[in-house]
Amino acid sequence: MSCLSYFDLGCATGSQPCARTLLDGFAAFIAEHPDAAVGAAWSHAVARYVEAEHLRELKPTADWYPASIYFQPMKFVLLGDPTVRMK
Repeated sequence: MSCLSYFDLGCATGSQPCARTLLDGFAAFIAEHPDAAVGAAWSHAVARYVEAEHLRELKPTADWYPASIYFQPMKFVLLGDPTVRMK
């Protein structure tokens, strides 16, 4: 008897266009590591997001967008088993 494992990755609240960087990082990791676990791909996506969106250098402004960039990865959740292999 086989057992399928599933996962769901999605936004728990409204996301902004900068969330595209998360998707790009997730897809790029899977393309390079097709046997990787979904949790490893998501960890890579978040780390890549921090670098690509320059979170360490981000400064608050009167605009809402810098804060939105900062909180974007925290708006997404990975539900399910992070050890599920993508292939």
